[in-house]
Amino acid sequence: MSPNRFLRQVLIGVAAAVILFEEWLWDPLKRIMDRFGRLPVVRTLADAISGLPPRWALAAYLGPMVLLVPFKVGALWMIAHGHSMVGLVIFLAAKVVGTALFAWLFGLTRPALMTIPWFATAYRFVRDTGDRARAWIRSQPLYAAMLRAKNAIRTRLARFARSERG
Repeated sequence: MSPNRFLRQVLIGVAAAVILFEEWLWDPLKRIMDRFGRLPVVRTLADAISGLPPRWALAAYLGPMVLLVPFKVGALWMIAHGHSMVGLVIFLAAKVVGTALFAWLFGLTRPALMTIPWFATAYRFVRDTGDRARAWIRSQPLYAAMLRAKNAIRTRLARFARSERG
């Protein structure tokens, strides 16, 4: 296998893993954030965020992203310096928290954000580009193999959970 083909397969594998990871966690994270959003103090915060003018809504949406960067960089540093498991756990935790938080915040700030012309244009571009990239990744044989593996794991976990309950 040529180096370029190998690199392409590695990048496809990483992209497929990220997509599968987000798809696998999206519904459970949404349910968790919905429950979290019912807490009185969080509901008050959500109402305040929903009412922000566009520029403040942008700051509320992007602020947590900036706060998570040091965790991700630190996790990568730990991986590079021989602390692979701890670094991986920190990186994945930051990814999970970030995905849940950004989805929740985007739901609250989207109406205001879409009134910012450059943001609305960038959002449509990123969304459309992401849709095309995900469609291409999903058409790859490696993605299909990873999806089968994910579904097999999910089935085994469900069987295990049923056997533990019964």
